[in-house]
Amino acid sequence: MGMLGVLRTYRHYWRAISMIGLLLVLGAVFETVSLLLLVPIATAVATGNDELNRTIVGITLEAEAVTLVYVAIGAVMAGLATRLLTVYLQARLTVAVERDQRARIYSGFLHATWETQSAEPPGRFQWASNLSAGYANLLSTILNSMKFVINLLTMLVAAVLV
Repeated sequence: MGMLGVLRTYRHYWRAISMIGLLLVLGAVFETVSLLLLVPIATAVATGNDELNRTIVGITLEAEAVTLVYVAIGAVMAGLATRLLTVYLQARLTVAVERDQRARIYSGFLHATWETQSAEPPGRFQWASNLSAGYANLLSTILNSMKFVINLLTMLVAAVLV
């Protein structure tokens, strides 16, 4: 199946895939913010200075170390929440794809004429219904690849900015 075939297969799910992509970006941003805040927090702990005046990513932070700790904890919690929601939505989407593909296969077979059904060799129907799991696995692979690319790009941008 070529790329065009893959896109056609999942065209009904583009909104869910886009939502998962958006959540992946948000999660990566929250994780990056929490990592960027570790540097000034570690500096505050190392120097014993409660007041920080430090520039990170072109933004001057003038805050108490405790405030940065709270912001970092909030970023970690928000990142965790978006990641959990992403995993949940991805699981629901892959189950929906498998369910829909099976329904198409079953409907096609049941609505076929008796001549068509009887002409099929034994085991063909089971083989065809197992294809639905392949569609779900392919979607899972695509989403995991998307997650990898988004995380990589976000970390590269953070590394360049630091």
